[in-house]
Amino acid sequence: MNPLILKIPECRLPEFPFRHSLETIEKATVQLKEMTRKAGVGSTAFQQKIKELKSSAYHPNSIAKKLQNGRDIRAMVYLWLTDEHFLSRVKVSKSILQRFSRIKKTQSHLTLYNLSQVFFKYFDKCGDFESLALFLLAEYEKRPVPTFDSELGKIQNNKEILFHVEAPHTLARKSIQESMDLQLIMTNFGVPLFRKGRFQDKCTAFYYLETLRSLSLGEDSVVFGELTKTDVAMSQYKNGPAIGHEVIRILTGKAIDKGVELPENWLKIVLNIAGDPRVPPSSSSYRIWWSQLEQEFTDCVLRVLSRFDLKLFLEALDEFAQRNNNYELERMFPARKKFLEGLFDLELVGKTRLFIGRGAKSFLQSTYDEKELPLFANLRDANKSIIYLQVGHLHMIEGSHNSYLWIYDKLPESNLLNYSINEFAVRELGMSMREQYEDQFGIATYFPHRITHNPNGLGWQRRAIQAFHEQGIQIQPEKVFSTDDYLYYKIHHGLD
Repeated sequence: MNPLILKIPECRLPEFPFRHSLETIEKATVQLKEMTRKAGVGSTAFQQKIKELKSSAYHPNSIAKKLQNGRDIRAMVYLWLTDEHFLSRVKVSKSILQRFSRIKKTQSHLTLYNLSQVFFKYFDKCGDFESLALFLLAEYEKRPVPTFDSELGKIQNNKEILFHVEAPHTLARKSIQESMDLQLIMTNFGVPLFRKGRFQDKCTAFYYLETLRSLSLGEDSVVFGELTKTDVAMSQYKNGPAIGHEVIRILTGKAIDKGVELPENWLKIVLNIAGDPRVPPSSSSYRIWWSQLEQEFTDCVLRVLSRFDLKLFLEALDEFAQRNNNYELERMFPARKKFLEGLFDLELVGKTRLFIGRGAKSFLQSTYDEKELPLFANLRDANKSIIYLQVGHLHMIEGSHNSYLWIYDKLPESNLLNYSINEFAVRELGMSMREQYEDQFGIATYFPHRITHNPNGLGWQRRAIQAFHEQGIQIQPEKVFSTDDYLYYKIHHGLD
């Protein structure tokens, strides 16, 4: 029996379809090895030049003379890229770049690559930005058209856009207009993402601002979380103030253009970035933020802060009533809320100031992020809260539960509106202020009004409305009363 002989079939594999890609990778690998060999970062001569240049950093005006050859250029660029302390002493300058050109008419791949990284890492903080941008633009123009899709090739193809002070803004705007991921845009332009730098940060910040400009009034956005980070808000916008200033201008500007109040959720973003503008002018937050903004934007924030003060006062009042099962206060709360909010709806309220006791402060801090709260003063009384309202040319001080309602025609000299003083006793805002008024202006028969919150017959509201009317401030009752109370008031007291 003949043994079974199996014929091995001939097997021919098709040519590997990615051969061209492998050749590209192999070519790039050879180039990288050559660049590394030429760099000689670990060589004795290179390290000696690094040491020499660092020593010369204390005399930056003469450092260009220390550069004699291509290795020296590579050492200088290497220090710029890796040593921020060195760059702070020896900035990129026109004289040093001119020295580069005298030594070598065309810079090596490695020098060009590292100098491009210096540009992206430090951007407008590198020193002479314009000279660096023009130098890089000229160097890329000397090179032949790239034959494969390398990082340097992408940069070369986009050099006119990249080496310009508006480049981050251009890329951010392109991302939004084309609905394309910002990182993909940067990658396509050759911007390195593995090494985070100022160029990339500014692209991101401008992307956020362009996103804000596209929002409808009061619309929330995921970019708010980033823009309220201190390092983002404080980063420079173009060649002027900080990104945070532009955020405030954009948000408040939308409210101003529509003639409405800034929405509360946007107010919280503004407060998170810049704090309350009512702080003393000597405070750091005022100097950094509000002193740099036009008055119309500050006024927009101040208007809505007054209403926010009232909202917090009412929330603290309501919470105290419920927590302590204070039936009388709970019963009176809706009428006080309606009356105070009505004054705002009538656009009679100017300045406000909030004074909060320890209990209410604890409640508000558990309800709101501390950075989102407006400025308020502390009351030594644990439970009480007080709010001051400027109503027309009059002044009104309203307190929680059993406090009086005070109305003044003028304020005595006191710390009421002194924002450098942050702690008060309840009496300072009540009887003590009346005593100061009488000391300064004499005992008056009419002012100040001290009104007890007597709910019978709408007594306290009627007295307050009368006090305002006699001073020429018209209060439409339907704005400060509920529907039922308005009908009662109209029937029993008339509408004169």
